[in-house]
Amino acid sequence: MTAPEELTAAMAAAGAEPYKQMCQHCHAGPGADREAWAGGMRPIPPHLTEAAAEWKAEEVFWLVKHGAKMTGMPAFGPSHGDEGIWNIAAFVKQLPAMTPEE
Repeated sequence: MTAPEELTAAMAAAGAEPYKQMCQHCHAGPGADREAWAGGMRPIPPHLTEAAAEWKAEEVFWLVKHGAKMTGMPAFGPSHGDEGIWNIAAFVKQLPAMTPEE
């Protein structure tokens, strides 16, 4: 699947629950800390509320789909379709501007 022309609010909303289930325990979120056990990972997973501002949506998509070698970041491409992964990328790109209430 090619990149969507724009990441929409609807895509970000659709990516919120998968992010909470699959990503938040390692990468935290607005008002949510990573799980204590994730602090023992090497390298320590980045807090995406900060790191996502430095990455393009295509980079987030690639990391979610393919994972990152020599880290604990799994590849979700084999178990999740591109549309769902783009939704997660849309949500991740919103994280730096989100408040805990959102």
